[in-house]
Amino acid sequence: MKTVILIAGPKRSGKDFMASILQQKIKSNIYSFTDPIKAIMNDAFNITPEQSNDFKNSGVFLKLPDGSVIDFREILVNFGNTGMKKVFGKDVWTDLCCSFIDDNPNITIVPDFRLLREYLILSEKYNVITIKVENNIAEAKKGSHITENELNDFEFDYVIDNNKKYKEDLVNSIDLLPFVH
Repeated sequence: MKTVILIAGPKRSGKDFMASILQQKIKSNIYSFTDPIKAIMNDAFNITPEQSNDFKNSGVFLKLPDGSVIDFREILVNFGNTGMKKVFGKDVWTDLCCSFIDDNPNITIVPDFRLLREYLILSEKYNVITIKVENNIAEAKKGSHITENELNDFEFDYVIDNNKKYKEDLVNSIDLLPFVH
């Protein structure tokens, strides 16, 4: 059975950084539920993947064809949760993730685990390991959207404290996970 590592935590808590460190330590691939959403947005707004990540994390506003402006992260959330799910079903992003997992031989790390339904679907098909990245600064800035709060009471397999001053502290915490060899 294939293994999937789901990483959760508030926005800007260090999930992507943790995934990149894990990828260096174990034979794995990184796949985010938002990868297909970002690919569509990159094409629509003629931006690079690097710009997309920068825009998502720094509160960049983009001009829409009607002249209005909107926060890039808000575009991703609205498009992903409202737009596409209405057309392709509520599990569209999880289904695409399953296709990626099935097509790749390695462990898959998913650094944007946000909804219980994602866990329920993936855990029926794969060996799932869940990790929460804790960061007090990110937690204090957490919004009210369901994707920021649905896992508040979820029982994670591992909790990583990312409140330390240095990135090396997070790397050392990752080294303590039993599946990292």
